[in-house]
Amino acid sequence: MNNYFTLLNSSVIGEAYNMIYVRVDGTQTVKTNFRLQMRLEKEALIDGQRIPRNTPLYGFISFKPNRVAINIENINHLPTKLKAFDLQDGSEGVYAENSFRAEATQEVIGDVIDDINIAGMPQVSGIRKIFQRNNRNIKVTVTDNYKLILKSQ
Repeated sequence: MNNYFTLLNSSVIGEAYNMIYVRVDGTQTVKTNFRLQMRLEKEALIDGQRIPRNTPLYGFISFKPNRVAINIENINHLPTKLKAFDLQDGSEGVYAENSFRAEATQEVIGDVIDDINIAGMPQVSGIRKIFQRNNRNIKVTVTDNYKLILKSQ
């Protein structure tokens, strides 16, 4: 029994399971590429550096069907690549209502259309404008203290 306890408390195991807990800092309404402000729930070890509790951090928003994806590119000017996962269901991002699914699907399709570049096809740019116009209208409100876990990408 004593060996099992020692193994669980070793630094290798501790760092492997280092979870970074954050919460949304105030109710915020966001769109694609907007910044979502969060705060660390407790001190975290990120790339060997200790980051204190309540440190503000920022994630950038993108949409998936029924989810608001959040990517964190740096914390305290320390470059990192983290994704936010919902503490409640463990899935990537924040859960959004089902009525949001159609709009989010349009955004995903719009991103695909942005990647299409066919010479001599002017109707593609017309379709692209429709999707771009719709994408600007997608808004989601994330409530204060919504809890997330950050994990490496």
